[in-house]
Amino acid sequence: MPKPRNRTGRTRKGSSRASGGFLSLFSSFSTRRKGSQPLLRRLTFSNTAALLVVAVVVVTGISVVLHSYAATTSFSWSGRVTSSQRIKTYTVSPSNTGTVTAKLTWTKTATLSLRLAAADGTVIDQQSGSGPLNLSDAVKQGKYSLTVTWLSGNSRVPFSLSGAVNTVDPTPAPTPTSTPTPAPTSTPTPSPQPGASAWPDATNTGYQPTGVILHACASLITAAGTYDSCQFNGGVDVRASNVHITRSLINGDVAAYSGFAGEQTGLVISDTTINCGCQSNGSNGTPSAIQEANYTLLRINLYNSGHGAAVKTNVTIQDSYIHGLGGNTEDHKDGIFSGDGTNVTIRHNNIECNDGPVAGCTSAIGLLTDFANITYYTIDNNLLNTNGSYCFYGSGGPQKQFSSNHITFTNNHFGRKDSASCGFYGPVTYFDTSQPGMVWSGNVWDDTNASVPSAY
Repeated sequence: MPKPRNRTGRTRKGSSRASGGFLSLFSSFSTRRKGSQPLLRRLTFSNTAALLVVAVVVVTGISVVLHSYAATTSFSWSGRVTSSQRIKTYTVSPSNTGTVTAKLTWTKTATLSLRLAAADGTVIDQQSGSGPLNLSDAVKQGKYSLTVTWLSGNSRVPFSLSGAVNTVDPTPAPTPTSTPTPAPTSTPTPSPQPGASAWPDATNTGYQPTGVILHACASLITAAGTYDSCQFNGGVDVRASNVHITRSLINGDVAAYSGFAGEQTGLVISDTTINCGCQSNGSNGTPSAIQEANYTLLRINLYNSGHGAAVKTNVTIQDSYIHGLGGNTEDHKDGIFSGDGTNVTIRHNNIECNDGPVAGCTSAIGLLTDFANITYYTIDNNLLNTNGSYCFYGSGGPQKQFSSNHITFTNNHFGRKDSASCGFYGPVTYFDTSQPGMVWSGNVWDDTNASVPSAY
């Protein structure tokens, strides 16, 4: 039977458009074949449009105009976030595949974050810091939100958010004359593709699915930039802001630090394997593969540690696979552990804490309020499994002096892979709905889809 939870120690180390169309091409052009409908009636450009390709191709005597053009729609908003009204959200709607660029500026002493997310809540990019923040990301047609969040500092912070949506219209294919084509004797059936809701695992997380060839990189990072296809031996110590590690292997832990003044912000790790090699034992407490503030994990395969990830403030973990935790029972383990913090998103992950017969796990996700209150966490659409006490701790319980509030826990799946109750005692405990801003909705058993109620 799992031991009662011990306190886990940690080392703190409005849209504006360009007016009118400035170019109208082939304004009355119409090409017909006898007995057919027009192939092209009008080609116009609006906003700030640049003609990329115009070509005439003759196909059996028919002239077809091929075109591709880029359109830019600029935006500029101003607003204010405060310690009590922390979030402002704006919407952009690209009409085709392209990019969204955004710049957030403010003058008062404060730490803000800027997040770009799809309509379903999927985080595309997120940056945070005490100075100007810049995003530039590829997008598809649809609606996207740009969210400005107050994190700390001056209690009233005016800001300016500006940028552009750049889209490229596709090039239509020419229409050839009809030529009889023999029908195939059989049509092969394509292999089924995994749906968008498929849980992360070793086949779709980490560097291996990308097919890259790794090269050695230094473990101490002191300059901003992108570090691609790296093999870090001995872990990674991030001493610069706005670092992006992608398609890489990290043999060791990641020191992202605790969010104190002068420490890094804006760390993003994507499509990377973290093999920590830091399981818990009697002398090292419960090490985490990464801790603990101002970082984003996307499509990460993380294993071989005590805690999987320690989260505190300004953290996003999405589309990742956390598993293979282990070590002794002296220091208890969680797939994701938090002792305090704010502004954390944990979305669409496969999280398992199963250390086998040593039975030292506590939970898949534990918001254990060891050091201070835990506030404004969003935990959505995750698969949870553990052989520990409970799959999810909503707080540390009445024995702790701190509590959780403004926790949104929605659409999560409780599994029975390691325990018939998704935990020795049950799926959830210490989720205190009497606290402000607590949301529990759409949480189900993974095998039956039956609803799972909250519990304290």
